[in-house]
Amino acid sequence: TAKAHSGKAALRTKSVARSKDMVCSKASIETELIHFRKGDDFWYSAWYFVEDRVPFTLMDLESTWIEGHSGIRITSSGSGLGFELKHPPKPHYRPTNPTPVPVGKWFRVVAHIKLDEKDGLCELWQDGVKVCEGKGQTLPFADTVYNSLEVGISATEVDSTMWVDDVEV
Repeated sequence: TAKAHSGKAALRTKSVARSKDMVCSKASIETELIHFRKGDDFWYSAWYFVEDRVPFTLMDLESTWIEGHSGIRITSSGSGLGFELKHPPKPHYRPTNPTPVPVGKWFRVVAHIKLDEKDGLCELWQDGVKVCEGKGQTLPFADTVYNSLEVGISATEVDSTMWVDDVEV
């Protein structure tokens, strides 16, 4: 209840810095009550507030039936928000309109992903401005079913505190 974009409360996620014994640090929530497959359009929207350091990922759409939970995720870098498919060859969809991720204020992220193993589409808006668009692989395999959604700090190497509110799928 300390911070909210709307309503009375928001999800607070706080990660620790990755230690040498960790693959990554996480602070997120997950649901397996989704089902998206080839040909589907996945739309996602949420409000974020980064208090200090920007984490590497903000959202993961995954298949729990593939080892390592392969899937596509929203990533952050020095040039802004983009996408990465966590599956070889690990295509990255970099910002096409580099826009820094704000720290200390609420910002809205809207993502659209057309699911396909070859000819998919990724689009990302930050505060109503398109910041990333890429075409290519968005599914690990043609028969992949994305059945898991992870929201919050789903992977990072730094200690970070981030709030998430008004999530829509």
